[in-house]
Amino acid sequence: MPGTSIIIYPAGSPALRTVSSNYAALSTDTIILANAATAPFSITLPTAVGVNGKNYIVKKTDSTENVVTLATTSGQTIDGMANDLIATPLESDTYVSDGANWQKT
Repeated sequence: MPGTSIIIYPAGSPALRTVSSNYAALSTDTIILANAATAPFSITLPTAVGVNGKNYIVKKTDSTENVVTLATTSGQTIDGMANDLIATPLESDTYVSDGANWQKT
């Protein structure tokens, strides 16, 4: 079907993590469910260097206006920016390493 993406996870089910406060994503994480109902917070992606093709799917699971900020390490960027914001309730975004920085898809 046109416009449909299929992601195949090498070890079966992807690693699912639920967070509600500042969190440093682990290399083993794949899907991060971010509940900002109580307060805004940040998720820091690990280095994009050496993990070309690694992806993180981040979904804001609450219905508040609290923002989830995606940050990077070592001066890396997300689509050329220092960080990315997920502000819309139930929004999800995918971040993929290009080997040097993160790209939002």
